[in-house]
Amino acid sequence: MAELVGAGGQVTAVEHGGDLARRAAEALAAWPWVRALHGDGSRFDGGAHDAIVVSAGATHPLPSWLDALRPGGRLVFPLTSERLGGYMLKVRRGESPAQLGAEMLCRARFIPFVGGRNAALDERLATQIAAGHADLVRSLRRDRHVPDGSCWLHGEGFCLSWRGTD
Repeated sequence: MAELVGAGGQVTAVEHGGDLARRAAEALAAWPWVRALHGDGSRFDGGAHDAIVVSAGATHPLPSWLDALRPGGRLVFPLTSERLGGYMLKVRRGESPAQLGAEMLCRARFIPFVGGRNAALDERLATQIAAGHADLVRSLRRDRHVPDGSCWLHGEGFCLSWRGTD
């Protein structure tokens, strides 16, 4: 990420473990535009971002991640069930916060994201992964609606949908 943004950009790495944060800071010292922090990535509020990359498996997109995306911003994270693994999910925000395109990039297995797991949702996610058709997901809806035939995975405050963005 440091090489992608270059010296004119900023990268913030948030590590759940204090020792991991310390080791990350040491390893990233060659890139002064990168900072490594000890904290809870599910509660981190670092302002608006052009890109958020998560490297631990979550059962759902966290509102804090979605709320932090600038227009045109992207979120990439492993959407995973404990039993079956899952997919790398890319979410791209449009001009309005309600416009969230979504795309499954590839299959993935990651360590669990502390603060980003929900046991009941994990089981529903595993069922959907096994049923297939994740490749048809086109949007991430945050509007309140009754689950319908366009919902691939419907959860509290989000829905991965086969509908396009509005």
